[in-house]
Amino acid sequence: MAETKKTTKRIMIWAHPRTRSTILEMCLAAQPTIKAFHEPYIFVDLFAADRVIDPDFPCMSDLTKAEVQRRLEADYEGYDTVLAKDIPVSIVNDMQYFPRGFIHAFIIRRPDKAIPSLYEKVNGLSSIVDWLKDPITTTSKLVPLDAVLSVAKYVKDELGQKPIIVDGDDLAAAPAATLQKFCSDVGIPFSNSMLKWKPGNGDPFVNEHIMGSPVYDAVYKTATESTHFIVQKKDENNRPLPSDLPIEMVKLIEQSKPIYDELVKLMK
Repeated sequence: MAETKKTTKRIMIWAHPRTRSTILEMCLAAQPTIKAFHEPYIFVDLFAADRVIDPDFPCMSDLTKAEVQRRLEADYEGYDTVLAKDIPVSIVNDMQYFPRGFIHAFIIRRPDKAIPSLYEKVNGLSSIVDWLKDPITTTSKLVPLDAVLSVAKYVKDELGQKPIIVDGDDLAAAPAATLQKFCSDVGIPFSNSMLKWKPGNGDPFVNEHIMGSPVYDAVYKTATESTHFIVQKKDENNRPLPSDLPIEMVKLIEQSKPIYDELVKLMK
């Protein structure tokens, strides 16, 4: 009898920045049968010949969103699951390259926590990284929760899937329980080995092309070089915003709150 080819499971995690999405990616990528891709669509915006951002990274003429889609939809020997994590703002205007055959999950976080955290990182880089010299504009471009909601509605209305949504603060407060539910929702087995991992076990593209840059050190390093979850109690209270947060960021938080609330409703 001919051997039946095993179907590859495909999981896409969509996030907005500073949601602890890379930690979620790292713990899943540690599993030996999971092939992980880290933000492949946003990397097109950073590395491709027609990139929309012009950072100090080498240009890769063969890197396109069509090529990213091909890689995500491919099978890989020795792996039974393909996992990718990305930011919806990188795909929402190029939905013709939306990956097919995936279960789609989302990780979100309250705007009053995620936006100040992102602004702090970008502002810290603004004096040494030319393409981040305007931290208010850059933060506003990267953070849009409306892109997250747009993709979530597409998954629900066009693909007929119930969006799987995780709150990043739940993951930090109760990693084992949150991961168990996430794994059950996406249809992969939970293992206690997901709670500890080797640093740098994710997408090798990051190690080869991003590592050592100021952006890597400020944004990715803590997560990619981590080995376990650091449990943090979930704060349900409205803490005061940083006193030096620009008014533009305060307004962005207020504009984002109704979108976040709508995403929360999709969780229920």
